[in-house]
Amino acid sequence: MLGAFTTSFHQDLLKDQTLESQARNRWILSKDAAIAFSSGAIRLDKLEGTEYNILYNNIGGKAPAIYTPHRRFDWKCDLADHSNSGIESPDPELLEIHSRFSRALKWTDIATKINSRSCLRRSQNTDTSPFTQTITTAFLAIWSKFPDFIRFQTYRILRTAGSYLYESTTSGVQRLPFGMYLKHGPEFHAEQHAGEFNALELVRSQTCIPVPHPIDLLLSRTESFLVTSHIEGEPAGIAIDECSDEEMHQIAQDLRSWIAELHAIKMDGFSKYAITNATGSPCLDYRISGDPGDLDFLLHCVMNTVDGVFVVDMVKVASAMNYANVRSVGNRTGQIKKKYGVSIKGAAKQGGQ
Repeated sequence: MLGAFTTSFHQDLLKDQTLESQARNRWILSKDAAIAFSSGAIRLDKLEGTEYNILYNNIGGKAPAIYTPHRRFDWKCDLADHSNSGIESPDPELLEIHSRFSRALKWTDIATKINSRSCLRRSQNTDTSPFTQTITTAFLAIWSKFPDFIRFQTYRILRTAGSYLYESTTSGVQRLPFGMYLKHGPEFHAEQHAGEFNALELVRSQTCIPVPHPIDLLLSRTESFLVTSHIEGEPAGIAIDECSDEEMHQIAQDLRSWIAELHAIKMDGFSKYAITNATGSPCLDYRISGDPGDLDFLLHCVMNTVDGVFVVDMVKVASAMNYANVRSVGNRTGQIKKKYGVSIKGAAKQGGQ
């Protein structure tokens, strides 16, 4: 069977048990590197001389610990011998054989994991005990009464601690201590953060879908913070390679049930939109071509021009759009000017003054 995937030269190399060959091709690796290499999680792609690219086989859920974020785009190694021992570098043909079979090794490792599991994995239940839920609700109610500047400063300190403990996650998102996550950004992100906060509250109150608990929502003149709880586990899309047939069936059942629950949520009869987000405002979704909120925003700009010139009365627009900071209007007009090529300016004075 091996002959169907390798040449006769490769087979001779694999059978070579001479002392010289064993010394040349024996590696001493760290435990993490040895596990990742032997299981097919990583493979080596030859560059020039003794230099290799280290590539990650994106199969089977969570990446190994050795595959850190800064290695995703630039991960190389040099297998040259620097010990003056006279031992040649590992045979590149053997590394080519490993690279060719690395994905098969990874799938074999996944099959072993699936067969060794004693029970069927299920979607986790995020419900807490009534006592814990009561204490948490009381604490958050008290915490929400604290002044905004105290809560802002607390989350800034926790963000610094989180970046040290967990490193940075994605842009604008940081894991915090005490089982929390922080979404942070400029003040014009407030609408998106408010939509997500209310969506989480809506889903938690009307369904049994496991979603994070919305903890806090803060807005200042320059910043917007959304704080939620942390849910343990792996996203289904990442872990799906390691799921057995029974687990895949369970995932399908869970998704079918959750979609039915979302469809059963009653629509807010007071909204002027047929399709809205959880706050009753237009949907904000980067997957939808164009931002529906832009059209609503431009409409208010046109209705509030100064002296017939397309100069926006930022005070009136801020009031109409419920912006806490007038400067948010200026920031957004600048974005729309670049996005749509519209000649638009902002004025801080009200029309007629």
